[in-house]
Amino acid sequence: MPIYDGVINLDDNQIPVVVGFEDACLRMSSGGREIGEWAEGEYSIVHDGGSVYTIRAESEDLQFIPNNPSLFAAGLSGGMAHIREAVAAHSETEDLLFERAEKPARQENREIAPPPKPWTRVAFYALAVATFALGLWAARSLVLG
Repeated sequence: MPIYDGVINLDDNQIPVVVGFEDACLRMSSGGREIGEWAEGEYSIVHDGGSVYTIRAESEDLQFIPNNPSLFAAGLSGGMAHIREAVAAHSETEDLLFERAEKPARQENREIAPPPKPWTRVAFYALAVATFALGLWAARSLVLG
């Protein structure tokens, strides 16, 4: 069951909620208590622009602001809920996803890394020599008994 956390605006208060989609229904809970459950067709979700969505259920409108709007938008476009807003050919979500895809996951810039200090090199080589000596001693012990 995909779940999305965020807040709903209710009487000028922001209430933290969790919205979940399961078995063709929408569930909303806050603080571990269920606010409501609506079957498919009994609710709709309208994108109001930006990161604000209106969830309409039982003739009531709740403004939902997900903590991760791009993830929520991707979940909705995956066919889990009916969105009544016509999606533009190029949306904010697509821009964000495209920007993230262009950037490599990890950029290494070795030019800005400082060179190792002399003591670091001494410690490294001493450790390498000690490891080699212990390896020779272990091999000699195995062979000679």
